[in-house]
Amino acid sequence: MEGVPKGLSFNSLKASLLDIPGVLAVHDLHVWSLTVGTSAIAVHLVIDDSCSSQTALEEASRICSQEFDIPHSTIQVETSSEKTAECVSM
Repeated sequence: MEGVPKGLSFNSLKASLLDIPGVLAVHDLHVWSLTVGTSAIAVHLVIDDSCSSQTALEEASRICSQEFDIPHSTIQVETSSEKTAECVSM
């Protein structure tokens, strides 16, 4: 059975990702334990237009692996203008 890794605070993880300079929002955040000692994350980060997507991606990856011991990550970075365009087109 998959589930949130024991000892991991979902809210702390989300707050840490939101603390990355230039990150405006975190959504579609999923974190689970695949096996004992093997965790994974999938998340979307919305960044402001002045933020480097590569910098945000690298910092999010570092936070996941080093601060939360999540070795497997899928991180999608979106600019705020992309997110706004998506909302307007719906």
